[in-house]
Amino acid sequence: MEATLRDHREEQRVEQERIRLEQEERMKREQERMRVEHEERMQQEQERMRKEQERLRAEISKELEKKMSSVMEKKMSDMSKRLFSQFGGSKR
Repeated sequence: MEATLRDHREEQRVEQERIRLEQEERMKREQERMRVEHEERMQQEQERMRKEQERLRAEISKELEKKMSSVMEKKMSDMSKRLFSQFGGSKR
């Protein structure tokens, strides 16, 4: 009887240990899955931000180009007017 009780306790202990190990393994797999998902989300966010930066740089570059072109046109126009007034307007 005592041996049967010891065997039963040992079986319970072994079963509890098996359950504990299974739970630990499940938790490790879940943690790894969450880590991988987090890493993937971070990479996607970094890629999204990189593309947004690229888009903004292109937009800024385009706007700067337009403004510089406008400034250059104005300077050329002003220079033409000055040259015309200095040389073209003085001819008789």
